[in-house]
Amino acid sequence: MNREIAVPRTAEYQVVDPPQGGKTGPLPGDVAARTKIVEIEVLRAVAILFVVTAHSHNGLWWRPTPFENSLSFAYGVDLFFCVSGFVIARSFYGSLSEAAATGGPVYWNAVAAFWIRRAYRIVPLAWLWLAIPLLMSVIFNRSGYSSHLLGNVGDSLSAVLNVYNFHAAHCVAQSTKWCGPDTIYWSLSLEEQFYLVFPLLLVLPKRVMIAVLVAAIIWMMTRTMTTLAFMTRIDAICLGVLIAFFKQSSAYNSFTPVFLSNPIKRATVAAILIAALAIVPAPGALVPAYTTVVTAVCGALVLIASYDRGFLMKRGLLRAALVWIGERSFALYLIHNPVAWFVHELFDRIFPDQLPNDTMKVVIILLQLTLMLSISDLSFRYFETPLRRRGSRLAKAWMNRSGEPAIPPMAPVVGA
Repeated sequence: MNREIAVPRTAEYQVVDPPQGGKTGPLPGDVAARTKIVEIEVLRAVAILFVVTAHSHNGLWWRPTPFENSLSFAYGVDLFFCVSGFVIARSFYGSLSEAAATGGPVYWNAVAAFWIRRAYRIVPLAWLWLAIPLLMSVIFNRSGYSSHLLGNVGDSLSAVLNVYNFHAAHCVAQSTKWCGPDTIYWSLSLEEQFYLVFPLLLVLPKRVMIAVLVAAIIWMMTRTMTTLAFMTRIDAICLGVLIAFFKQSSAYNSFTPVFLSNPIKRATVAAILIAALAIVPAPGALVPAYTTVVTAVCGALVLIASYDRGFLMKRGLLRAALVWIGERSFALYLIHNPVAWFVHELFDRIFPDQLPNDTMKVVIILLQLTLMLSISDLSFRYFETPLRRRGSRLAKAWMNRSGEPAIPPMAPVVGA
């Protein structure tokens, strides 16, 4: 019997299941901000599974050649971008745009409250997992696998300043002693840059803002894909915002993909889109303008998931497992490389100058998976969730100090 794992209905959000056979449509701002789209969590799980696969060479260091020579899983991060743009716009556009229309202190209080929420959601965990590899490079790095101290310092400083994408682009072009190994922070810096800019765009009329977002996507389509362009690509984020706007429009219901209610069609479309995310950007650039195609694929997945009517994946054990992973995807994103480095160092200390045999390989993989899943679960339950709630309380207090209504509670958002 298929069962959906219960998702706790907290004060910050609730799960709203659409009526069987009913239609979904634009929700009022306050309601939309308090609802959690389950199928978006499925996409987060797909994204993090792609990213962990892309970085599997860190945990499977004995492989003589990468097995991804015909696929590329690195673009799971673009799916994170599109999801983040969608969720942020869906959760905050209404309240922030109303504050922008009022102007003055009301607007800036709303912007500050938004930034407080984002800071409490991202910064503590991100900085913690900057500090851990930094510490490992000093006291648990006999093999040198965790890079050197200065490299980790360079990574940490650029990540704290939210400019890691520029730092990483420079390191690819010309590596120095300040270049470390944990390049995942380039995408987190790009998202944080988006969070800084997004409230400021809301001073524009909505039509002008949409035109700006479309122009940004077109600009990204026409850019030469240098390393810097790759690490500053904002097209997937912009597309996610546009999908959130479309969800609020009267035309949204007219495009409901009801044909995906058919199990065969649903499975076929989902398999094609998810496979395309790995095939389109595969080495050799078989698909021209592959970054644009990847963005379109991410947009299609987010649009389908936005209806939350099982068009992407019906209820069942697989969806329940993916939702569980998706909820913990932020921690998994931050910890998967440090866990791999830790296990590698541990193995080198126990079995110096040896390659693992088949039994050891199984043990190493199981140890890494156990650590990743257990640490991410503990992080979600006892670190991220309490901090998110605290950020929400502080944001409300910040708004209420001037007598203004608090902005709606935040739906959980992952920075990829």
